[in-house]
Amino acid sequence: MSVFSGDFLGFQLGDIHSSQLNITRVSNGDRYTENLTPNFNDAIAQVPGGDGTYYWNTFYSQKPFTIDFAFDDLRDEDIRRLKQIFGFKGVKELIFDEISYKKYYVKCSAPPTLKYISFPFEEIKIYKGEGSVNLTAYYPYALSTREVILGSKTEQDLINMGDIEAPTKIYYKLSDVIGSSLELTLMTNQEQSGFLKVENISKLNNNDIYICIDSRTHLIEGLDSNYKKTGTLYNRFITTGDFFLLPVD
Repeated sequence: MSVFSGDFLGFQLGDIHSSQLNITRVSNGDRYTENLTPNFNDAIAQVPGGDGTYYWNTFYSQKPFTIDFAFDDLRDEDIRRLKQIFGFKGVKELIFDEISYKKYYVKCSAPPTLKYISFPFEEIKIYKGEGSVNLTAYYPYALSTREVILGSKTEQDLINMGDIEAPTKIYYKLSDVIGSSLELTLMTNQEQSGFLKVENISKLNNNDIYICIDSRTHLIEGLDSNYKKTGTLYNRFITTGDFFLLPVD
């Protein structure tokens, strides 16, 4: 078996693609398995002194992934690298080749496993077999892999390819908007469905190169040249409107 990439064959974890690890994603048996929704918890309480249960709401908690892969030409150094790549702490981006427009932030939720047979070859060992790694996205929704830096007068068409309304992160280069006003209008099917106005913007931190309008946290944050948060907030310049979510499609 050679190393393949492409739909249902390759994936990227952090900045490493599976083809760089000499492994190919495979199905478990003759079918791929996909959980259609993230794991969820119901907010419930038993009726005191009576039959039944009160139900209030449902909350999605996390989304698990199991990636099965196979290999036919791993060396000792390749196995050592697999241990390093899959033994990370914290979170990394997970992107599947067939849905390369979205990413999940995941961490390993169980020790990865390998099953193999070793063959001697010119004073080295070659390993052939299969493996599996379990990953969990504790934020259960995918995010877009595409980021757009807007100018102060830029119009942009956006598509939400997901299943629910999604928060957005809108980036501006700070030097393009200092002293000016921003009017963010969300138009859906030719109708206004969201609006946010930010006026008289001034630079609050010399390290700020960009600002990010984040509709999930309801914050306008300063970023440095590497898009790292500086701790500066620009919410004081909001004059009207509210942070909006991006509708499906």
